[in-house]
Amino acid sequence: MQSFCIFDTEYMTFPNALSTGWNDSGQHKEIIQIAAAIVTPGQPWETFPTFNVLVKPVLNRLNAHTTQITGITQEQLDADGMATATAMARFAAFVGDHKAFSNGMDINKIAETCGLQGVHMPLAVKNFGSLRAALYEALDEVRDFHHEDFPSGRLHELVGIPLLPGLGQVHDAMRDVWSLHVTMDWLSDHSVNIAAMMADQLELAYTAC
Repeated sequence: MQSFCIFDTEYMTFPNALSTGWNDSGQHKEIIQIAAAIVTPGQPWETFPTFNVLVKPVLNRLNAHTTQITGITQEQLDADGMATATAMARFAAFVGDHKAFSNGMDINKIAETCGLQGVHMPLAVKNFGSLRAALYEALDEVRDFHHEDFPSGRLHELVGIPLLPGLGQVHDAMRDVWSLHVTMDWLSDHSVNIAAMMADQLELAYTAC
């Protein structure tokens, strides 16, 4: 099985965004963090190349609700955040020719941010897939798990793997990447064909801005 990329994003949210369907004026899902790892099956996490950047939103400053969920502060964005165009170019270079997967439609959030800001979208969306449906189906079969939207950063709890020291809170993108990886690794050890799962998910269609 070849190496592949697992990634996760965090984006701006608002206290009433879910209840209003993101329809209130000024509510935009701008990406504020991208994290990823190039996974080589059978190798330990510590050997994987990783990517983790903060991204400065343009249309809104960070709000307290987003900080509470992600742990990211405006001070961190001011000090370490980069422009979306820079972040996208670096992420595209990191992913390279690898197939890339997330627990959800994260590639669409990236494309949406590029569209909102008028930034070139350098990623080939045909190489990106969402593992959510297949992952939950596999967890249901192996662990009798029934949940439509379990946080990526807590998936490791379902398979009994303790949190790696030094990772952030749930909805820190790097923690989410690690948690997704160890869950997939556990499923592979329990006879789930991860390669077939990923190949199937790449057939899903995505829309890019």
